[in-house]
Amino acid sequence: MPKHHGLKCVGGRRRVGFFLGSPYGPCGLICESAHAPCVDPPRRLEREPRLRGLTRAAFEGDLAGVIRLLRSGADPNDGSSLLVAAGRGWEAVTETLLAAGANANAIGPNGATPLWAAVYSRSPATLSRLLNAGADTEIPSTPGQLTPLLHATAAVFVDGVRVLLNRGANVEARSPSDDTALTLAIGVNSPELTAILIAHGADVEQTGQGDLTPLALAARRGYATAIEQLLTAGADPNRSAPGGWSPLAIAAFQGHARVMRRLLSAGADPNALDARGRTPLMWASWRAFPRCYRLLLSHGADAALRAPGTTTPGSAPEPRIVSRRARPLGISLLQRFGMGVLWLAARRSLLLGVPVGVCGLPSGERRRSLTAVEGALRLLEDHDPRAFVHVRQFLKRILIVSVPGPPAMLLPALHWCVLRWSPVGTDREVATRIAASLVHEATHARLMRLRFGYESFEQVRIERVCVKASLAYLQRLPDSMRSVRELELVLERLDPTMIAASSETRRAFRGPLPADVA
Repeated sequence: MPKHHGLKCVGGRRRVGFFLGSPYGPCGLICESAHAPCVDPPRRLEREPRLRGLTRAAFEGDLAGVIRLLRSGADPNDGSSLLVAAGRGWEAVTETLLAAGANANAIGPNGATPLWAAVYSRSPATLSRLLNAGADTEIPSTPGQLTPLLHATAAVFVDGVRVLLNRGANVEARSPSDDTALTLAIGVNSPELTAILIAHGADVEQTGQGDLTPLALAARRGYATAIEQLLTAGADPNRSAPGGWSPLAIAAFQGHARVMRRLLSAGADPNALDARGRTPLMWASWRAFPRCYRLLLSHGADAALRAPGTTTPGSAPEPRIVSRRARPLGISLLQRFGMGVLWLAARRSLLLGVPVGVCGLPSGERRRSLTAVEGALRLLEDHDPRAFVHVRQFLKRILIVSVPGPPAMLLPALHWCVLRWSPVGTDREVATRIAASLVHEATHARLMRLRFGYESFEQVRIERVCVKASLAYLQRLPDSMRSVRELELVLERLDPTMIAASSETRRAFRGPLPADVA
């Protein structure tokens, strides 16, 4: 069964390429969708009339056929034979075509080069053969118009990165979105690639996308090993990003205590001010990270500092402790009665042991919503059995409605999950989204069963726990890279203004969120 591989988004539109029968592909077959289906190679081949003669033989790895066609006068530069052979990793076929005069720098109809194809076939030998034939390491290629080194780094192709660097590839080459190989290596969290690039002279102070240094990027993601590597190589722990954000402030905003400890030991200023007068301690307080708060205090952070004007956050009070309540949260008798009436009016089904009701949807949408919830439950059962057990155990009923509101909400005491029906996307995408919401609300129900509350000072930390539970489920799904990254961004940006009930509280916040620049 072919695997679906994704290319890290390095600016602009996310793209994924597919070779016939291998993860990625040029020769006119680059897919523009991040979620294009993998197609069984023989069926795709039958539907691809362009793959004929020499190109077909190269695709199939038919060395004897390639030699026979070349001897009969076939042009090695006609079609995409070299591109296909390199992309399939057929070393002998690639060498034969090059020996017959194939152009190692030929650019395919969609802007793909043979070096790019060799990178995504993950064949160091094929890469070396192309370089021996004069392939240029600096010619950019689709997808993304990246150099072969940037493609190899984004694909975490360690052997390919070594080959390209040893052949003189420019370690400071940039993508159209201003990423370097080092910032890409940090982004994919590859300590091995980071070490190789630094050893070959990558500038640890060179900024990438968003004008972030590699150290700031590693601080945002919480990659402690990368932080250690960069600091050892001489990165400045106090160099600020746009807006005056120091790596320590970024790490404090994200709650990465281990990263903060290393930055502080390297001399990071615990009282560094950003452009609006905010300190790392203020962010640790506002985002409710007690460990980070105490760590900063132990290294000399000043809790008495205040940001000027109405800046949020403007001070750094100690985060309050989240504790269990004497009694679990409840709802009023009127609310219980109203929900009971809705349930009686709903069309009810039992799906995988979970009572599900649909209220206020036309018949066609009602059937689709029930199918989507069943699909969501099956996704959980297949890919995250523990989460599936929690959903069945802690969510007593699921009620699907069409009224405006959040995607899902939990009714305390009843432990009902109310889902707002949103049919946007494919059936798989809708089911995936519903499953993530069910995991989120089941985690809420579990915490409420343990008598944790939902006071204003507790909300950020409790929501963070629930988002992490949904993220853990999504990470178990195949082909879920986009959904995972979207939820990671929610986790990175989660703050009191996103949860506050009143619009006045939201309007009180001025200026960019740290995650906008971090």
